[in-house]
Amino acid sequence: MKQAVICTTKADQTPQDAVVAAALLRVTPPLGRPDFIARPPLDQAFDAARWTALVAPPGYGKTQQALHWLHRARQTSTAVTWINGGPDLGWDHVQAALAAEARMPDILFIDDCDALLAGHGAVALRDLLRTLPPAARLVTTGHAPVPADLVLTADELRLDDADALALFRGLDPNAVPDEAVGMALRDGWAPAINIAATAVACGDSAERALLTPDGPLARHWARWLADPDLTGFVGCLTILERGDADVAAVASGRADAGERIAHARRTIPFFRGSAVTELARHHLAPPPAELRRLHRRVADWLVARARDVDAVPHLIACERSDEACAVLDRTLLSLIAGGDLQRVLGWLDAIDPALVAGRPSLSLAAALAFSTSGDRAQADRYLRYHSSDDRYVLEMLLATHADDPDGVHRLSRLIRARDDLSPMSRMFLRNCEKMVLQKQGRWPAADAEVAPQPPSGESLRMFQAYSYALCRQAMWHLQQGRALRCADLLTPALAHADAAFGRASIPSMLFAMTLAGACMQRGDLAGARQVLVGRRTKMESHIVPGVWSIGVIVLAQLAVARGDAEEGLATLMQMEARARERDTPAIKALAIAERVQLEIALGRMPSAVDRERLAQLYAAAGSVPINGPHIRLEALKGLARIAQVEGQARKADDLLREGERLAAKLERRLDGLEFALLRDASAGASAYPDIDAADAAQLRRRLAADDGEGADAASGVPVALTAREREVLALLERHLSNKVIARALDLGAETVKWHVANLLAKLGASDRVHAIERARALGLLHFRFAEAPL
Repeated sequence: MKQAVICTTKADQTPQDAVVAAALLRVTPPLGRPDFIARPPLDQAFDAARWTALVAPPGYGKTQQALHWLHRARQTSTAVTWINGGPDLGWDHVQAALAAEARMPDILFIDDCDALLAGHGAVALRDLLRTLPPAARLVTTGHAPVPADLVLTADELRLDDADALALFRGLDPNAVPDEAVGMALRDGWAPAINIAATAVACGDSAERALLTPDGPLARHWARWLADPDLTGFVGCLTILERGDADVAAVASGRADAGERIAHARRTIPFFRGSAVTELARHHLAPPPAELRRLHRRVADWLVARARDVDAVPHLIACERSDEACAVLDRTLLSLIAGGDLQRVLGWLDAIDPALVAGRPSLSLAAALAFSTSGDRAQADRYLRYHSSDDRYVLEMLLATHADDPDGVHRLSRLIRARDDLSPMSRMFLRNCEKMVLQKQGRWPAADAEVAPQPPSGESLRMFQAYSYALCRQAMWHLQQGRALRCADLLTPALAHADAAFGRASIPSMLFAMTLAGACMQRGDLAGARQVLVGRRTKMESHIVPGVWSIGVIVLAQLAVARGDAEEGLATLMQMEARARERDTPAIKALAIAERVQLEIALGRMPSAVDRERLAQLYAAAGSVPINGPHIRLEALKGLARIAQVEGQARKADDLLREGERLAAKLERRLDGLEFALLRDASAGASAYPDIDAADAAQLRRRLAADDGEGADAASGVPVALTAREREVLALLERHLSNKVIARALDLGAETVKWHVANLLAKLGASDRVHAIERARALGLLHFRFAEAPL
């Protein structure tokens, strides 16, 4: 059987000698370990995917797994390229390595490619994959998630007990400690930790001897525990769960740690938080400030990744820092919003009441939990520590949570009758009232037309409360199809917020994302880009889901408008993932519906998984107090579009009519027009004469999948390119020769020359450089290697 071709580069094949020399150093794959444990299910998954990404922290065997696949590929006639990555890996190295080859690879491996994928690199990499043969595959390894066809994470790559034990048993018993330590030094902590954990789980006395205080592994616990990514903590936690008190004592470095943890096991069903705290406090012995940060990171990891929320109160019992209590506060409110009151009440019974009462955020959360459960006596017990401002804030939150409009109105009357509330609390409470009324479609139009007055002075907290109120009103105008009115409200407010508090402040981000949505709703792509310049990084951590979702959708639509459809899809997928993390089903439904419509516009059939998720969100919306109708509305959009492309005309019509009725009830007139146009593109608009003409026209263009691709934004004159001309144009942007383009596209050199001549004529360009500039101005270049603008 013919051996695989491992691609190399030759310095005489390109004028970029320095780049090629660097590329030559990168194409040599490292040596694989002979003791690698093969796992057929992973091999099968790899064989079926066009782009496979191995995403995990150091030590999970990403490179070794890729080398195993490389070894399998060598048994066939497959041409393989291996590129060693690193922090200095650039696109010039990749292009130089590929351009100098006599044959394009069938499998391209890029190891440690996080630096390469920064910015818009994932889109560029997918474009690179399109230039490879149709059956070619791409394998990347790194630490950051990417929108690949198949993503194998730490959970899939981690050795299970049987794998680790097979590796453990297959080595010389006398060499096991050194081998385990060597693996930790070479590949990270994970293999060594897993071997040790398996030894404990097996209960073999000879293997457990490795973990005694004098054992060869004990001295390495400190280094594993000090791992900055908390992976060492998780590994030692595995030992504690699978082992016993003696092993735990060794791991924590305390003679009495075993007794402490054994006591925790007897008294606390979930001892996880206290065990990790013992490890952090007594073994690492960090300074108090660092310990508090460490506690917060551990608790956040346990809640967000392990989903072990019951660990949090036990962590609080061991460390009463403000940061740790903040973790408990956030978790309590999340559980209350999710309706898991029994767990919250159980936590509060286990925590010292004085600790709760002494911290305003915790006592308010406790009062909210007891009030929601109907125990007003306990709620009043915690409320007595608070001012009238806090009490009214809590009452308003309770009314909002209970979907009680009568309670909201009653509180509003009380608030207006009192003169002892702070201006900020008064503004917050009024904004809560407007939010509830708006979500229920009961916000009086006269009230909605009156803009809130900006606060006097330069207090950031006061201006932040004002920004919530103003954005709430601006979003209402967007939903009515009045993007121009929204822009008029927000443009001066954004300028003031940028000047007074900075472009990264919460008010500025609120105004900017909402204003960008208004620009896109009117078809003003340049305005949306300008508003979001320099703000994208801050958007990723924004805490207001409704406004954040507007900004993300704008980014996706801008990507589609410039031809980067894959980036638009990836942006919406990230939005959906973030919505799942934040437990915001309304945003999740919105992300899926937007992605479904984009896939349909690209000629792709939505997946059965998307249909099922939308159906689940639609069915569960009835149990969500205030956002339920909005979840149902977004789900209806996606389900109706899927029914249309599947040819289920009657079902689609029923869903669209239901969506239009619901949009009318919620006073979301632009959504109503969208449902009407989807049902009958030639009609529908007559029922919505009050929607701005620009908003309605842009909605029609979007629904018709006319995103402006290939047209000059100023003149609107289209440039018609064939599919092959677009492929040649994309390769021209990389400054490749006709010979290299011909090899990449499997064409003759004369054919490529003919396509280039046609491109110059159609673009009105004098040479290649001018053609690239014209194509960029017209939005014709897809998936550029350089970081694309907003």
